[in-house]
Amino acid sequence: MKRSSSGRRSYSAEQRAAIVHEFRASRQTQQVFARRRGIKWTTFRNWLYPGRVRTRTPSRAVGFQEIRIAPLNLPAVWGAEISLAGGTVVRLQAGADPQWVQAILQPLRPAC
Repeated sequence: MKRSSSGRRSYSAEQRAAIVHEFRASRQTQQVFARRRGIKWTTFRNWLYPGRVRTRTPSRAVGFQEIRIAPLNLPAVWGAEISLAGGTVVRLQAGADPQWVQAILQPLRPAC
């Protein structure tokens, strides 16, 4: 075992393999074994499962935005239906004012 310039322990591939072999013969839990050896459990777990790549999926909070528009008094006849990515569907009545349509669609555009 060597120490890096930051003071962290550094193990060779052979040393890691020997420690993993020792763990498998120990009948201890990963956490207990790692703690007794002075190795962070997450580091030790990566030694046990070297091919497993752990990635975090960024959580995106669902946001809602209120849109205040003047009501249109048009007959309930669909003039258009717009399907956006993510499953959002916007149905527009025939004869809808283009500025009104823009006011509806603007907040639904994905952020660049």
